[in-house]
Amino acid sequence: MISILSPINTIDEIYELKKAGAGEVYCGYVPDYWKDLFNKVLDDKEGSYQVGINKRDVSRANIADYSSLCKLLDLAEQMEIEVFVTLNAAFYPFQAYQVMDRYLEELSEAGVRNVIVSDIGMMQKIKTDHPELKLTVSCLSQVMNMYSVEFYRQFSPRRIVFPRHITVDEIVKIVSRFPEIEFEFFLFSDKCIYDDGNCRCHHDIGTICMDVWNTDVYVSPYASQSYRIDETDEEAFRRWTRNYGYVGGMEDRTFGNIGCSLCALPRLVLYKNINSIKIVGRGKATRIKVQLVELAAAALKLAENNASQNEMKAFIRERLPLNDGMCESNRYCIIR
Repeated sequence: MISILSPINTIDEIYELKKAGAGEVYCGYVPDYWKDLFNKVLDDKEGSYQVGINKRDVSRANIADYSSLCKLLDLAEQMEIEVFVTLNAAFYPFQAYQVMDRYLEELSEAGVRNVIVSDIGMMQKIKTDHPELKLTVSCLSQVMNMYSVEFYRQFSPRRIVFPRHITVDEIVKIVSRFPEIEFEFFLFSDKCIYDDGNCRCHHDIGTICMDVWNTDVYVSPYASQSYRIDETDEEAFRRWTRNYGYVGGMEDRTFGNIGCSLCALPRLVLYKNINSIKIVGRGKATRIKVQLVELAAAALKLAENNASQNEMKAFIRERLPLNDGMCESNRYCIIR
């Protein structure tokens, strides 16, 4: 059975998210000692640096403190909701590893059993030193094929999260090959021109990835095509990366830069080891999360009742009319 995985950053949200249909929640937790060590300018001869723990280090995007984390876990257990804690920084330097044992022990003592991780060294550390924590391989690990899954199997993952920009055919091939592993994919996400393994964004300082860019795309060993954003293409680029204007009072329902893969559901619900559909939004308003979970629950019910892809597209056009071309344009589609 597929669960809906929702972001959460305050304890009170769990009641509304459960009512909306969430069976799982994920959150960040940044302790004070981590902030004291890494998230301020150090006025000494060793210089200064900043180390993120989960790509959403601002206070509003995380559970506030250890006691709140413990309370959230207690409530979640009573409500039969699973909690996943994010440790999905792309990497951790040596200084961070020196304090990570304390952090991981705190998670275990609080009752955390699931962690979402990107850094390979951290995966090995958890497997070796904290086997009580079940590993979820983050979307930032860019699992795009069966060889990637074979590599990450050495860390005994419970679950692997697919990156946003992966096709349904690619997902089907992978989940069919590894029926013993759980998989998760994004249902609603922020729009982004980059796939997760090539993310150029640092959320704490803004979307620097929205700069005009140049890149080469190699489509075969013998050919490449240059994609350059110039004055004539810049507006199309901005339309993909920036928020859209709201339509029909939608500011009370969701956020304007949403990306969607809802029409993939009818095909993917057929696979028993696709266990979770994910919604982004750590730090977003509660009403946004609740509305997206409600949409996901309604869409999942349709898919489980054998709705066609066209019926799913009609559903999303009606329920989420953000702008023209909702399903006709790649600007909204995560899984193309």
